Order: sequence, then structure tokens, then C-alpha cells
Amino acid sequence: MRLNKIVFLMSFLLLIQFLNGQNTLNKKNISYGHDYQGFSKALKKYFTIDDVLLSVCLYRETIILQTFSKDSLNCINSKDYRGFPKNVQVEDVVEFNNHVYLFYSTLVHDDSLFEEKLYLKEINVDSCRFEKTKLLMKVDGNVTAILSMQDYDNFDFCSSLDQDRFMVQYKKKKKMKQPVELGYKIFDRDFNLVWEKEIEMPYNGFQMENIDFAIDAQSNVYLASYIFRNKVSNLFRDNKGPARRVTERGAINYDLEIFKIGIKTGNFTKSKIVLDSGYHINSFKFFPINNEQLIGAGYSSVVGRNDKFHQTSGVFKFNLLDKERKIDMLPIPTDLVNQNLKKSKVALNTSLSRRYGKYFKPVLKDLVPENMILEKDGGMILIGEQQIPIERHYVVPGPGVIVYSSTQHMLYNDVLISKFNTDGSSAWMKKLAKRQETTNRIDFFGLQKRGLSFKLVEGEKDLYLLYVDQFKNLKLPSDKKPAELNDDGNHGFLTAYKINRTTGAASKAAILDVQQIRGLRTNNFNISGINTFQKDQFLFEGYYNNEDMSEAHLRLTNVLGFLTLVNLK
Repeated sequence: MRLNKIVFLMSFLLLIQFLNGQNTLNKKNISYGHDYQGFSKALKKYFTIDDVLLSVCLYRETIILQTFSKDSLNCINSKDYRGFPKNVQVEDVVEFNNHVYLFYSTLVHDDSLFEEKLYLKEINVDSCRFEKTKLLMKVDGNVTAILSMQDYDNFDFCSSLDQDRFMVQYKKKKKMKQPVELGYKIFDRDFNLVWEKEIEMPYNGFQMENIDFAIDAQSNVYLASYIFRNKVSNLFRDNKGPARRVTERGAINYDLEIFKIGIKTGNFTKSKIVLDSGYHINSFKFFPINNEQLIGAGYSSVVGRNDKFHQTSGVFKFNLLDKERKIDMLPIPTDLVNQNLKKSKVALNTSLSRRYGKYFKPVLKDLVPENMILEKDGGMILIGEQQIPIERHYVVPGPGVIVYSSTQHMLYNDVLISKFNTDGSSAWMKKLAKRQETTNRIDFFGLQKRGLSFKLVEGEKDLYLLYVDQFKNLKLPSDKKPAELNDDGNHGFLTAYKINRTTGAASKAAILDVQQIRGLRTNNFNISGINTFQKDQFLFEGYYNNEDMSEAHLRLTNVLGFLTLVNLK
């Protein structure tokens, strides 16, 4: 026991000495609100309406609405509501036209009727109450979300940039061998139906994987999909296995196609997106920028011999609304890829480059586009992150038996930041090296990152990427691999990576220990709970256990919460 205390004390003293020589945020830049009843383990979404922050929580069988003052950081209202019965699916909570709505669906299934219904409840932010329920739409038959790979929710939502139109999309549940049937309904600001269409696609469920959708200023609908070329042979070589993007031999087995559904005609056109010779798309996302620019952007791979697929080595973007589509492409510099890698990996990259020439380039694996920013000078900044699904296997010994188990995890690693000039050339490119691992879970808000990944905060002159990291990585040399952070971000330092929007000049600073906030031992910090409502600032909820609360008062939880406001300037 004494040895453990000595080790802890030495570690603490080393941490203090380390931080004294670091670039850390001034404590005067951090403000706190008063305590209130907190719900640290609830599924939450946050919205800023005028001067109020709204929190929508699902905790066990209860829905909790809480409002906070952005000026005082104090809780204004907190209301509990009984949750939905088991036959109701909560779809999402969405802000539209400066209002917040909770969407949920029910499936009616009896001898004479098979019907899916979608409802909405408006949340009155002033009174912290639900308004009357409205039946938004009915669909004959059973449906599922177009983009959902887990068939967990039933509808996807999207709105135009001017908040004049609200779109709902869904997919009819059919056998995989049948053609995919998609449905679209578009509503005005008062949720009156203005257009609807159900479309049978030219591919079946085995042939297409839908990855993103968008709506333009004229309410035309766009859907991006991976279209598989062939099924993949299974172990018995009978060519009846499911389609995959890459074959067992590493060959490319898909193309990216974009479907445009015209609101005036109701018909769709499709186009295959082809990059320059030698490159192939491996991730993609829509970014509506303004009425004239609907940007498609992502990452591409160099294609090796015999059409062998390699991981990300390039960045691309294009405007879908241009009459003549021009694709801008940027190679990822080798020096950037090799930054913060093991020396053995750098040596291997160098050796393979010499051996295969143009057929090999050092890569950043599994980059996913997350944010696109339009700059005042007309340039664009694309931010992506390595998001790598893995499976961890465990052996659990028991009395006379050994149990094998596995869990799904996700690695959230390096972040790549790329700025395009107005002519499509490269202004600058930066890599933020980090290593994070978490377990995945699915809930009604979609895939939860459980405290890891990153959050973007925009400033007047700078961008800030916030993430949780180990303190030993604060002064990380460019030739060293970062230490990994796990435990779902429940420990470590909230760190800000600051990037100048014009030059790309970067620096890194520690903000606070996520387990020691306001002098309290805090818990359940979640990076996805960070909210922005003003340039160069962000706020989040902190939680700590109320040790003085007796068992008689544990109605929902013994956790207290408080708001924390951080000024990054």
C-alpha cells in the first residue's frame, strides 16, 4: 500500500513539473456555473436557441429537458417526462428553423394493416415543455433508414441551408435480392407536405451501400452510394458471398455513384465519380456550403498493380452544382504521413516506395471526412479523422471451461487538415497525431463515440480541434508515436490543437484535467457534449458524485452537474 502511495506521489509531482513547462490555458479563461441535478449517463443532444442552451436527455425510461442561461451558466428549468412505450422508436432530436423537434415512429402491424407512422413533438424552449404531438407522415409497409447499417432507426432527416425545406428519407424493407426502393418527402417550415416520391433504384440490396445524402436550394435530392461490381467468393468459392468493397486479393470491387432526384420531374439521374488515372475514392461526404456550392469531398487511394487497393494517399473535392464538374486533388506529402510513426514503419514506407514507384505511396489508413469550412478568401478547409473499426478477442477462464468472447472497438487516430486555395491547389496541410480507442454502441442518436474523437471550434483567426489526450503527449516529438488513450476518455487532458486559418501555423495547449475540474473529482466527460455558440469559445457539462446525498434522495441519480465556459483567445 505504501509503495502505491509513493508511486502516485511521484507521478503527481512529475505531472506538475511537466505542466509548468507546457503551453497551458490561463485559469482566468475558464468560468463555472452553479450546481444542478445532473444526468451523466444519459443519451443527450444540445441546442442553442437565442440566449438559452437546451439539453434533451434520455435517461432510462425518462425524458429530461433542461435549459441553461448562456450568460450566467446556471440551470433555468429542468422537467422530467415519462418516456415512450417499447413499441415506439425515438428517431432523432433536430433543430429546424430556430425550433427543436423530437421525432419518433411507430409500426402498426395487424391482420389488415401494415403501416409505419412518423410523429414529431416540438420542444418549447421558453417553458421547457413539449408542445402538442403532430402526425407527420404515414408509409405503407415496414421501413428502415437509408443510411443505417444496423437497421436501428427508420428515417433519415435533412434540411436546406436556408431552413425553408425539411426532408425525410426512408427505405422499404425488402429481400436483399429485390430492387432497393427509396422514399422521399419534403415539407415546408410549418411541416406541410410539398413533395413526395418513392423510387425504385436500378440495383438490389446486395449491389449498393448508401453513404450520404443532401438537398440543394431548389430542393433537388442527392444520394451517394457505393455500387459493388461483383459478389465476393466465400470460403467454398461458390460466388454467393455478400458484396465487399475490396476482394480477398485486395482488388477494388466498387464505384461511387451519385443519384440526383429532380423535384420538378420526380425522376433520377446518376453519374459515376471517376478521379484521375491511378486514384480511386475510398471515403466520401456531402458538404452544403451555400446555394451555389454543394461540395462532395473525401479521400482517395493510389491504385497498385492489378487494380490492387491501397489506403488513403490523396484528398479531393468538387462542386456538384457546377455545369462542368472539376475535381481538385491534393496528394498527401510523404513527410506528413511519416510524421509520428515508428522508425521501422518509416523505413518500410521508404523501401516500398523505392520498389514499386508510382504504384505505392505511404498512406493514412481509414480517413473519414468530418468537417468542411468555407474561408473568407474563398478557400476551403477539409478535416478528416482516422476511424478504424477493430475487434478485440478475450479468453475468460472458468471452472472447467474456457469462454471466448469478443467486443467491437473503434480507433480514433490521426486527424488530417487540408486547405484548398480558390484555384483548387494546396494552401497547407497538417496532421494531428493522436491514438484513442473506445467501445462502440448504437443508440437513437446513432453511433456514439463515447468521449473520444474530436470537436471543432471555430475562431476569428484560428481553428481549434479539441480532444482528450494523455499529458505525456503534450510535447510529442515528430519522430515519436503518441501514447494511446483508452477508457472512453474518462481520464486524460482536454487538449486544444490551434491552427491559423490563413497560414496553417499550429500549436498545442492543455486546457484541463477531465477528472479534476473546478477542484472536484469529476467523471463521464464526453467530447461530443461540447457546444459552441460564439467564436473562440465553447462550453460543456461537468459531473461529480454528490457524496452527501442519502439513498432516499436517489430518485434518478446522485450526480450533480455544472456548466463550464472556456474562452480560447
